[in-house]
Amino acid sequence: MCLNRAINIKAIIILASISGFVTCQAYQAPDQFEVLVPQNHISYNGKQSKSIGAFTYRPSDKRFYVSTFGSNQGIRCFVSPDESFPDWSAHPWAYVENTVSDSKGKSWQCATVSDLGRITGSTDIEGGIFFPQKMAFISGMLLNPSPVIINDIYYDTGQLVIISDNSTAITADATKRFLSWDLREIWSPTDKQPDRANAHYDTTSLMTEIYGSEYGYGCTNWNDAFNKLMSLQDMANAIDKGPVSPTASDQVGGRRAVFSSNGDKLYFVSMDSRTGRMFTGLWSIDIQTRQIHRLFDDTISVSTFTTSEPGVLPVYTRNFTDQNWDENYDQVLFNGTDASGNLCGLNCLVDDGSMSPSIYNVIDGSEFLDFTETYDPNYADSGGLLKIWSVTTDDSGSIYMHTRNPSGLYRYDGEGRLLCLSSQIQHIMFNRALGSNSNNTSYYRAMTRQILPEYVDPNSPDAKTITQVMYMSVGGYCVAGINVYEPCDFNRDGVVDLVDMNFFKQQLKKTRDNVLPIITEGQAFLDYLKADLNGNGSLNEEGTGLREACVTGKDVEVLHRFVLPGNLNFDQGVDMKDFVIFTANFLMNGKNWAQGDFDFDDDVDAADLVLLAEHWLDYDD
Repeated sequence: MCLNRAINIKAIIILASISGFVTCQAYQAPDQFEVLVPQNHISYNGKQSKSIGAFTYRPSDKRFYVSTFGSNQGIRCFVSPDESFPDWSAHPWAYVENTVSDSKGKSWQCATVSDLGRITGSTDIEGGIFFPQKMAFISGMLLNPSPVIINDIYYDTGQLVIISDNSTAITADATKRFLSWDLREIWSPTDKQPDRANAHYDTTSLMTEIYGSEYGYGCTNWNDAFNKLMSLQDMANAIDKGPVSPTASDQVGGRRAVFSSNGDKLYFVSMDSRTGRMFTGLWSIDIQTRQIHRLFDDTISVSTFTTSEPGVLPVYTRNFTDQNWDENYDQVLFNGTDASGNLCGLNCLVDDGSMSPSIYNVIDGSEFLDFTETYDPNYADSGGLLKIWSVTTDDSGSIYMHTRNPSGLYRYDGEGRLLCLSSQIQHIMFNRALGSNSNNTSYYRAMTRQILPEYVDPNSPDAKTITQVMYMSVGGYCVAGINVYEPCDFNRDGVVDLVDMNFFKQQLKKTRDNVLPIITEGQAFLDYLKADLNGNGSLNEEGTGLREACVTGKDVEVLHRFVLPGNLNFDQGVDMKDFVIFTANFLMNGKNWAQGDFDFDDDVDAADLVLLAEHWLDYDD
């Protein structure tokens, strides 16, 4: 089952109310949201962190690794309540800090501010001369998805974390953009390699009462655990720019990178904001050889440049290009820009070894704007143009995208259908349910996994999983997940049937009657938002309810893409069985979907007949 079934949202609401975080209203959270790593487990020395930097997840032992910013900086590991702590007693030299165990789970400190400060401030890159004025700024974490050999050292799947670091050091050589973090369970002293026990360090800072004599489970000391994978100067050398100086405006490496499907390469976006934006674009780095290649140069873009956390989709899974099938070819997914074209849409290129790969449209920008109903000619002038900020995929080939303007999480499935999985207002309600007044509704660092939904018997041999999109909830101060239920399964029972159609009809009636629910109505408000299938709803200026109706004819269009009009008996096709039922109810009032009311206006008439005819003998694959 999903790790956090024991982390009950309603219980969190009650606790938050008791502790004073929620003073006036105990809010409910939309039912597709789940807390995966709660806030009190993302802490160091008892300090409650509100600044998550990144996270990653290891399926083999269901561990989350979470990094934080600021005075509470470090990396922690979290497991569910039914998991046990590692057996630290077996390691005589082990010292593990700040362990937490409660009904929500177990966590412990893996790396401290001391560790991260040393590796970030080191000028002898592979060693460790320490300059304490510098501090790591971890903005992405990835676990190796397959075995890899680096510097002749073998790392099995999930034993190496690749860390994106957006901090700056004294020189560009010392400014790490990617670090590797050794998760093998090695303790000091050791003869395992790499072991640089004699590397340089600042003896006044290495061992203090604040940080303890050891720095966490899974490492010997800071210079054994962390290594440079790529520096800022390495990137400059790759594009023949010569020596450069690190600046505070560097956003090189962006946020989360993504592994190639075979685990040999890392793809990342540079959002360099320095004058001239020298590094802006899409890049790759070979994990083993450290060869760096800029796949797409976006330095000429003016208003909208490459910003997305990229996604990867193998050509053999789903092909958006004219490339032939090849098991070694990846499509790298990123947002459309001035230079790449397709503004507001999603692009891709194929990493086929060429120096300047061709760019292809995955989702047309105008199609996306039409779907979200957010296009305004003034957007382009105000800088508010819809933009895709984070992309991830699942094994079926579905693509998941976090956008801004509007802010939401969307799925583009294998049939080419768009669906809003979580709207901006739903995310705000999730924040409020956790006692946060933040309106930050980003879904950064998104990645997917498979879980068993609550309606499935885990002991059943036919139990089927669903996708969960995991992400860093900045506004909720936690790692969270969005459960991807069957489209239009509004009551979350795994079946799309008349109950779901009646639910949607009830929400649409609120629009047609001009009686929109407000936030204080609780579940009625959340029910209405659940039927907003394109996610275009927005809050009014008072923050008490909706600016305008958001469950409209557009949502009926979206529903019809997933539930075929004409399929009265929900058997996945429109055939003579449906037609017999339809004719028995034709030109009658007070009817529902199972009797032929496909446009939800209470009658079965010519409009419904047209819909049935359009889908005659169609089948839902």
